[in-house]
Amino acid sequence: MLPLGGATTIREIDLGLGTTYERFAIYRWLECLIDRHPIRDVLEGPGDGVAGISGINSVPLARRGAKVTVALRDRREIALARRVWEAQDCLAQGSFVCANGLPLPFTSRCFDLVWNFNRLPFFNPRAMIAEMSRVSCRYVLLMAPSRHNYGFLARRVHHRLTGRPWHYGDIDVMEPGKVIDLLAQFELQALEAVLLDAPWWPDIIDLSEFVTDLLPFLSGRLKGKRPSSYRWEPDNLPYFDARVYPEVHRRIDRLSFIEGSRAHWIKRFFAHHFGVLAVKREAIDD
Repeated sequence: MLPLGGATTIREIDLGLGTTYERFAIYRWLECLIDRHPIRDVLEGPGDGVAGISGINSVPLARRGAKVTVALRDRREIALARRVWEAQDCLAQGSFVCANGLPLPFTSRCFDLVWNFNRLPFFNPRAMIAEMSRVSCRYVLLMAPSRHNYGFLARRVHHRLTGRPWHYGDIDVMEPGKVIDLLAQFELQALEAVLLDAPWWPDIIDLSEFVTDLLPFLSGRLKGKRPSSYRWEPDNLPYFDARVYPEVHRRIDRLSFIEGSRAHWIKRFFAHHFGVLAVKREAIDD
């Protein structure tokens, strides 16, 4: 989970196994989503809450033939995202607009799907859902952090004990039931809720900071750790080509044993994120 409230830092790389696993989990689900539903025109935004390169979450949708518009807050983010889309031969399927917040600069009912990743906790939830519904003619998809994973509890304890400010947004919208209820208030009927990004490790931003603050006697063990070998720049992302990055794909497959589990209670404990796909009630009979 990336703290984004007011942040202006541009992430120029995807760094670490956690970000890599997160991308694989989300991309695989999005590929299944577009295979099941009639989605031709997509808007991703406003913004992107990923802990990595912004504006590339919808590449799998473009690879399946959708026309995608990405709304990002900063032209530097747009320039970086365009490099990824071009490297994946998807630039013809994508367009980019600079939109820092609400309202969105689009006419009503002009996209089949409007969605974003990890932005709901940082906006007025009702205002955000209302605006996403306005520009969608059919589907609204929200992905957000899950407050039910065990790493979330560890993070809350950390902040309570240290007095550090909470930068991760509104925790009230970090569970599927609350989001489904909010969507219903805008005549959006939930079609499915899915738990995503469920590796065995906890969702903690800075493990060294966590250990240093709460378990200082262990802090020395973290010194000398080698930097992650998972460091992906815009032109060498491993997510889309198993032939070029076979070992990365094999490792993610091995780590996905919880992701593929049918035991909901297990996934609920480990999942870092969830997604809720809803359809406008007026579009159900179309």
